[in-house]
Amino acid sequence: MVDSGPEARSSMTGALDVSVILMPWGRVGSNLCADILLQSMRIRLENEPLTVIKTQNPGIGRDELAALQMKWLRDNVHPREVGRKIVLKLSALSISSPEAFIAFLRETNATLVMMDRRNVLATAVSAIRAGEFAMKRQAETGTAFWALKKGMTADVKPLMDAAVLRRFINNILRAKLVCETIAAAVPVRATILYEDLNDHLEAEIARLVEAVGLEPFTYEVRHLKFTPMPLRQSVANPDVLEKVAAEFGLPLD
Repeated sequence: MVDSGPEARSSMTGALDVSVILMPWGRVGSNLCADILLQSMRIRLENEPLTVIKTQNPGIGRDELAALQMKWLRDNVHPREVGRKIVLKLSALSISSPEAFIAFLRETNATLVMMDRRNVLATAVSAIRAGEFAMKRQAETGTAFWALKKGMTADVKPLMDAAVLRRFINNILRAKLVCETIAAAVPVRATILYEDLNDHLEAEIARLVEAVGLEPFTYEVRHLKFTPMPLRQSVANPDVLEKVAAEFGLPLD
């Protein structure tokens, strides 16, 4: 838990105060971190707005989609309440044009925070498990949950399809390149890694809180680790994991 403390008041000028949490893919702890930031009461979170625009406009060209996304950002990322900080949580592959997005970051002088996971194979497996878990919850309760919250159990061990696993890994690697392109052009205030969140949660959250310009505050951890077991034990056919991991030169552990 971050120690309690008074939160600084932003100036009365209404100056834009925006931070971007950018990750190559889901399953890197971004929902946990976003939920904690929202408990400060000073955060206005925009969760995956570029993904929404991309989903709502299938089949249009890259440049046209980029124009729609940048228009949304310029129309909506502005102060609405004095003292509130804006946080955009984005997946890299939702960004149609990294070049246009880099221009937006520079225009707004946004604080860039990167979230990632060292183990690419674990990221892909967790994403596949999360999808199966969401479908299971949808069938049972009528509501799909992608984030594991207290009281839930990730009781799924999917049968890995090699082609599906390869596709996930390739997409994650492609998204990492987008993140690297953006990070090479805009200073990164902090990098938060999933494995470090697991091992040193309080210290990593303190770094995140400082990076987005908040004073320390008290919070509750309401999200759980989705894959609390070794990779081989989290799927029904670990032989496929071993085969695909070898093809990509990825470690299993």
